[in-house]
Amino acid sequence: MLRLTRSVLAACAAACLSSVALVAVTPAQAAPDLSPAAARAIEAPYLRAHERAALRVFHGQWEDRGELESPALLAQAALQAGWFHDPVFEDESLGWALRAEAAVRRSDLAAMDRLPVDEVELSAHGALINVLALGESGQAFDDGLVAAIEASFDAVPVSGDREAQVALTAARSFMLGRAADADRARALVRELAELRQRDQLDWRVRLMEADLLIARSNREEGGAALEETLALNPRSAQAWRLFGGLAVDGLDVDRVEVIADQLDEIAREISGDTEAVHPWGELLRARIALRLDDADGAVASMERALAIWPGWHEGLAWLAAAHGAGFDDVARDAALEELEARAPGGALGPYVVGAVLSDLRQYERADEFLVDAVERAPRWPEPWIELGLLRMQSGEDVGALDALTTASELDPFHIRATNSLALVRDLLTYATVESAHFRVRYAGGVDEALARDMLVHLERVHEMVAAAFGFVPDRKTTIELMPTHERFAVRITGLTGIFTIAAATGPVIALEAPRYGKDHTGEFDWLTVIQHEYVHTATLAVTENRIPHWFTEACAVNFEIAERTWDTWQLLASALEGERLFGPVKINLAFTRPETPSDRPLAYAQSAWIYQYILDAHTQGHIRRMLALQREGLTEGEVIESAFGRSFEQFLEEFELWAADDLVRQGVWGEPRLEMLLGEATLHDPSASEQRVESLSGMGLSLDRRARGLRSGAQFELEPVEPSREVLERLAGVHPGHPEVLAALVEIELEEHGQDVPLRDETRALLERYAAARPVDPLPHRLLTLHYRAMGEPEAMLPHLEWLDSRETYSWAYAAELARLFAVRGEHDRAYEKAERATIIAPYRPEHRELAAAAAVKTHRFDEALRHVRALTVLEPDREIHRRRLERLEVLAGE
Repeated sequence: MLRLTRSVLAACAAACLSSVALVAVTPAQAAPDLSPAAARAIEAPYLRAHERAALRVFHGQWEDRGELESPALLAQAALQAGWFHDPVFEDESLGWALRAEAAVRRSDLAAMDRLPVDEVELSAHGALINVLALGESGQAFDDGLVAAIEASFDAVPVSGDREAQVALTAARSFMLGRAADADRARALVRELAELRQRDQLDWRVRLMEADLLIARSNREEGGAALEETLALNPRSAQAWRLFGGLAVDGLDVDRVEVIADQLDEIAREISGDTEAVHPWGELLRARIALRLDDADGAVASMERALAIWPGWHEGLAWLAAAHGAGFDDVARDAALEELEARAPGGALGPYVVGAVLSDLRQYERADEFLVDAVERAPRWPEPWIELGLLRMQSGEDVGALDALTTASELDPFHIRATNSLALVRDLLTYATVESAHFRVRYAGGVDEALARDMLVHLERVHEMVAAAFGFVPDRKTTIELMPTHERFAVRITGLTGIFTIAAATGPVIALEAPRYGKDHTGEFDWLTVIQHEYVHTATLAVTENRIPHWFTEACAVNFEIAERTWDTWQLLASALEGERLFGPVKINLAFTRPETPSDRPLAYAQSAWIYQYILDAHTQGHIRRMLALQREGLTEGEVIESAFGRSFEQFLEEFELWAADDLVRQGVWGEPRLEMLLGEATLHDPSASEQRVESLSGMGLSLDRRARGLRSGAQFELEPVEPSREVLERLAGVHPGHPEVLAALVEIELEEHGQDVPLRDETRALLERYAAARPVDPLPHRLLTLHYRAMGEPEAMLPHLEWLDSRETYSWAYAAELARLFAVRGEHDRAYEKAERATIIAPYRPEHRELAAAAAVKTHRFDEALRHVRALTVLEPDREIHRRRLERLEVLAGE
């Protein structure tokens, strides 16, 4: 089962982006083809040369810098390319608007102020540039300022001029982002729609729509608008930047790099410098590095960007955030101080730093920065939204309600904000039950039965987890039982789609109710899920949320109740044999951005396997040592080096050797491997020619287990003998407990005689041998369970049925059957244990409650019987028999 921790929360929201059809981007062909309509417009025969040249620039179709003959065309191309520091902007022959916009876009307000005043300053373009400059200066867009700007817009002559209308709309769009207002938002949407209808080839309109949609979490429609934008101008750097932002949100590392490379290519084309890098490309690289916990890489990228645009305000904000992610508070504050000097009172720096720290679960520090941001810019919705979502994750519901209420008033169109506000209002109405270390919140109704069950088990979970990790909670952990899958998804991401059933956000664990129905995912073992999630809560707290993703999952999976499944063993064996186990970087990425369907389950399984290796080859003390080093802020490599005295790569190499031995211990692999045994049998095959024997011998075949051919590349030059029954039985005589030999014999036996029960004596005996040799494969246990049931031999069936139950997390069938069998045998303690397990997997099924209550009475567990009967009164309130039973049990329990 998949759970979420740390930066995965953002990836969960990104899971909802799967339907966003991003432009097909490959290194070989990064830019899409130009729209046929735009191509026809450029090639229209009636155009004059200068008109055609202007259209080619407008649609990003110039070939190279040399083609841009006039300074005006070059400046327009440079603005589209986001190359705002191009030397052309020093050309005094350019108009004020081109030079001023470039200066503002690179945050060089002093350069703009030095430009001579021009009548364009009072035009629509001037209005846009002045609004942008206000934003860059750090000024908050309060109601008074917005009204004054709107009044100035009314004085700007537009007279049907498309360019002027687009410029004014762009100014309103930017202003709306910094001072949201529902009426203005509706008017802007109408204005954009009118502009698009008026000129469907103007990519700038679609770009504004994309920006507006994406900012309000409507990524699907925003992505579609970006596709249209790039089809009309493949060199729009701003469109590529927004696409890159979607890829960052989706943790699509490869796509981010391709888009950053595309921005670099645009920079090289406009500048003529084959080594140029684009500041926006470096920003995307920094943002994805932060998502991958690579603060040093993010700092390096932002320093390269700021070397190009030294005073870039957004760049300084992200540099500060990168230093903050690396826990370098001195460097973080230095970057913020520089930004403050350039844009006094601005909210951008505190907002970006707070958002990044929130993603890192540094809730208290993030809250401080975001509060600073909302105080600086109280009409800007984004900091309010981020603050509200942070407080939901940290369990501060009242504070979340206040922040999200304000956010939704400012921006009623923001999907995550409105979804989360509706949910937090619901949460505040939920009922609560408590124990020493937990609060369980539930919506009421039938969920009350499960909520009260939880308290019976949770304290035992706490004792076990606290003892293992030295965890001393500073507050009660809140378990939130979400009544539907959709409500759970909103609780975690603010959106309604998610691929998991439970998540720990630190002090809060959210869990979808384990039920069947159209609003639910289905039944599951909620206790093993909560135990997993509570380990996340513990390890996040112990490390101050500085734990790598693979290690928190390693700890959590190892505390799940169910045994590792045969499918997981096969996945691990295949990955080890095929050299597909993850390295230091890939193992973290595989959780949130898997490249194949098997990547995510393999990442969980490998992480847990590494944990077992540490316990087996070292001690539990090494686990605690790693957690302590992570708390200090050391990198993964530094933690491994300090804890084990070797590099991460060397550590993983030693783990792989141990893992090969573990596969033998578990009976997954035989020793030697079956192919080796078949090779040896081939040597003694009378039909083998001398030449084939010499060929095999020349390979230096070794039966030593260290050379058993872990790698699939070891191939024989001759074809081994067919693994017939005769050959396999001969091998089994020499290697009687060899799991691979017995597995092959079982396959032949079942093919020849089938799986119908009762089984032949020979088949049953072979399955018993195979079950002993390979104790992790469910096949013999399933068949033997069916066989002994058909034969009426419960004594022989029980161990196989218990084996199946120990690995089951979704079906209650094995536990319920075991409960009935133990009850018939008079083993009421064991019957109660299994009946209780059935209610854990299916807590809303009355028949399991009745089974558990009966077993509890038999063992004089009257309190437990009372709990289950009370649950029955909740699940089936109209049945009088439950109330009568409740009255009798209250007397027996002394209530």
